[in-house]
Amino acid sequence: MRAPSGEKREDFHTVEEFSEILGAIKNDAFRDLVIVSWDTGCRPQESLRVEARHFNAETRTWIFPKSESKTKKQARVVRSKGIELTMESLGGPEGVSKGGAIVIEQSLDALNQFAVLTHELAHELLHRNDRRASTSKTMRETEAESVAFVVCDAFGIQSELHSKDYIQLYGGTPEILSKSLEHIRRAAVEIIDGLKRSQ
Repeated sequence: MRAPSGEKREDFHTVEEFSEILGAIKNDAFRDLVIVSWDTGCRPQESLRVEARHFNAETRTWIFPKSESKTKKQARVVRSKGIELTMESLGGPEGVSKGGAIVIEQSLDALNQFAVLTHELAHELLHRNDRRASTSKTMRETEAESVAFVVCDAFGIQSELHSKDYIQLYGGTPEILSKSLEHIRRAAVEIIDGLKRSQ
């Protein structure tokens, strides 16, 4: 099976298509996840975090307390490095690294904010210095998304498919990844350590 390309998609399935998809799923737990995603509009990683305590019987909704959000801790790590952080409507990109400032799309849910902010922080740490001139756009995007994947994985956030698609979109290769491993490791460790210290 080929992974889909990384660009944004606006595909909506009909009820008939959804029934066909369900009929092809053999694993009961995966079928339940697909049904919950269909019924709620949640992304799979959001559905996987839900516990009984998140259910509000009165409003028949899931409510995640702000205290469970990793983005507040992450914002402290970003600001501790002298980087300004703002959330606003970007009308296209999900995040932008500006060299001393990061802007994140305000409409993103908490998990995607975490992943995108990690990606942009990796750019700040790895590519807003003298090294930038010796790297290609492909290398910079491969490194930033790889750091985001490692950090998300360390905190139990599923981002493998998105990261793979994103790196493929920018033409990342195993050779580029191999050349960048030490830079990726260093930035990921710095971010993970900062998040752990802020807990």
